[in-house]
Amino acid sequence: MEVRQLEVFLAVAEEQSFTRAAERLHLVQSAVSATIKSLENELGFTLFLRGPRTVELTSEGEGLLPAARGAVAALAEARDVAADYRGQVRGTVNLGVLATSDSAEIRQALRAFREAYPEVVVSARTSPTGTAGLIQGVMDGSLDVSIIVLPFPVPDEIEILHLFSGEYVFAAAETHPLVSNGRESGKPHAPADPSVLHGLDLLGMPRGFAMRRAQDDQLAVWGVRSEVRMELTDVSTLAQCIADGLGVGLLPHGAVDAHPQLAVLDIAGVTATWSVGLATRRGRRRSAALRLLMQALHDATTAPAPET
Repeated sequence: MEVRQLEVFLAVAEEQSFTRAAERLHLVQSAVSATIKSLENELGFTLFLRGPRTVELTSEGEGLLPAARGAVAALAEARDVAADYRGQVRGTVNLGVLATSDSAEIRQALRAFREAYPEVVVSARTSPTGTAGLIQGVMDGSLDVSIIVLPFPVPDEIEILHLFSGEYVFAAAETHPLVSNGRESGKPHAPADPSVLHGLDLLGMPRGFAMRRAQDDQLAVWGVRSEVRMELTDVSTLAQCIADGLGVGLLPHGAVDAHPQLAVLDIAGVTATWSVGLATRRGRRRSAALRLLMQALHDATTAPAPET
């Protein structure tokens, strides 16, 4: 059994797809399939149940998963230690990222890091279950660090390095009755009572995403009962759907300011806030590449604004 076989096995298990695993590993799909078949022959059991559109681990595959992760991680750590002793910055950093990042600073930091350390492979991956999946990836070792949104339940084993924060607001299309009816030209008006949201069609992210949790918690505090009728995993698409009049939803304030067809609903008592941080597992060794990447992300997002 070779480590490369286990790396391919892990890629297929995590991506739940031979095609996506091949893209992640920069291999042709036939090579991934052949490697898995060879490993199955060597082990004497089937690792995956192959459906027309899905790939699932068998019970035997589930049993192999922790040992495979441990073996691959141990080899990666040995390589990182050797590189550190040689004064080199190289290796792979498995980075969990948000499905949509509206932070230019994060994108610029990643670009600058790649230019400064071209021998480091930054393997960036999203999770279909949002922050919950990104935290799980750090816990099981498939991710070295994840960019996550808080507040969100975090296990004690997870350490958070804060990057930046902001406020949530409830948003609607400029033409929504709650917006147009509340705009009496030249006349000040008090913020609307949260009860105006009762029974409205809401848009939001799926459960597992921090923004959905913030929305559900805010409505629960108010005692407002409304149903999320459409779930989207991308902030930009969610904002556009709200702007198109498909419903009302919670968004970061900056996302509303940046969209000309959106308006903030003036509702009393909105307390929902968000922050972005880097999640790592306590006690786990950090390679030079991981330390430098985390430092680059921290410095880029927490630097003071230039004087004007």
